[in-house]
Amino acid sequence: MIELTTFNAQELKAYIHSESFQNRRFLPISYHRAMSQLNNPRLQAEDILLVLARINNDLVGYAGVLPDVLYNGSAPIRFGWLSTLYVDPKQRGKGIAKQLILKTLETWQGKIASADYAPASKIVYDKTEQFLPHSLHGVRLYLKSALGDLLPPKHRFFEISKPALNVLDSMLNRLPSRSKIDVPSKLAFEYPFRISDDLAAFIQNHQQEESSRRNQEALNWIIEHPWIVKNYNESDRYHFSSEEEVFEQIPVVVKNEANNIKAFLFFTRRKNHLKLRYVYHDQCIDNVVWALKFHISKWQPALFTTFHSELADELLSTKTPGLHKKSMVRNYFISKILDEKIDAIKLQDGDGDVAFT
Repeated sequence: MIELTTFNAQELKAYIHSESFQNRRFLPISYHRAMSQLNNPRLQAEDILLVLARINNDLVGYAGVLPDVLYNGSAPIRFGWLSTLYVDPKQRGKGIAKQLILKTLETWQGKIASADYAPASKIVYDKTEQFLPHSLHGVRLYLKSALGDLLPPKHRFFEISKPALNVLDSMLNRLPSRSKIDVPSKLAFEYPFRISDDLAAFIQNHQQEESSRRNQEALNWIIEHPWIVKNYNESDRYHFSSEEEVFEQIPVVVKNEANNIKAFLFFTRRKNHLKLRYVYHDQCIDNVVWALKFHISKWQPALFTTFHSELADELLSTKTPGLHKKSMVRNYFISKILDEKIDAIKLQDGDGDVAFT
């Protein structure tokens, strides 16, 4: 028989310091992800953050939930992002994943969403008959050859061939690089370590039509409590993002000659992949494009991706740096109960748990 156990904040804090947690064959949450969860400014004491599935006291699966808020007009609606869903491969086919999803729905009064889920998970979500699909339109720029990163996850042949693909990447990327991008002299860039009061006011003025509206406290939480770190000794026992040689969160402020904020861009960089998680601007998408091209030239990533629809449309319709570009779609599931409470769901690229990974 499958036994399901839930953990709120206080229970999770005790669990990650317990012998039971340390001795598991696989971990249901990384220590630094748990500590980040406990510092979430949108967390309330009784929110359920983790659901474990056990058979005869043996851990066979888990679901992790990130508490958040979506706004319908001025009314905040509390809900949870289903950020992890895992079942031991030896126990799959027994309906454990469906039971975990249904339990999270029960503990969150039916208000659950999932962002950028694994394709195999769609079958399980569909079986519950509790979710509706949503999506964001985006774009990916292929700026350098990155076959060694892109192909191995797609097929075992490419996984075996990764060393050869890396050599090919190195050879191709020795070709003359892109020319330097000159930014108009009227623009200047700043790279704050935290979101200041002035910057927070600028962001707030430009997010009133959004559903999530992450404020100063929430954005600083993302910066200060990452889910991916450079060295994590237990990464082989945790099956979601936890460790990377290079992972950076880079806020960029764009100012004009009068030192006024004209745009804000929040990047993440993981290895050679640059992503733009949040964009706010003063009716000046051209300045955002200039800022993006400048930083692509400066940081030299192999890939760039964003799901900011306005910027994606601009990049798809104009000349861009790199070898190739293509339209992208990020899929979401929103529970029917949550969907009914919000007239129009409008998300940014980084909403949910996406900014952390």
